[in-house]
Amino acid sequence: MTSRLVVLGCLEETLHTIIHLEHLGVRPDHIVSLRSGADRDSVSGYTDLRPLARELGIPFAEVSTYAMTSPADEALIVDLAPDILLVVGWQRLVPPNVLDQVAVAAIGFHGSANMLPWGRGRSPI
Repeated sequence: MTSRLVVLGCLEETLHTIIHLEHLGVRPDHIVSLRSGADRDSVSGYTDLRPLARELGIPFAEVSTYAMTSPADEALIVDLAPDILLVVGWQRLVPPNVLDQVAVAAIGFHGSANMLPWGRGRSPI
């Protein structure tokens, strides 16, 4: 049985994580990021993941808002049916209605370069 892995992010560390996963032989089934013109202009360190997705042949989708609170954003995650949602480089809390769509686990990484509690908060990057 294979698990559907979806990576959610929009920062440089998201890009590096996907590249590292690829190096390990783990290819995400889908990459989800911010829609062009959404909140991304106000995201410090925003990185466009579309070129990497295209290069690796990984399907790419965009949510309409950084908060992921629209019915369309929830529907996108429902359609992707992730078993595992890997959240890297997403400086917002993923809402419960989106997390409820994940079959096995949602795993988030804290962006602080040091051990917590140093740099604690949702956006210490």
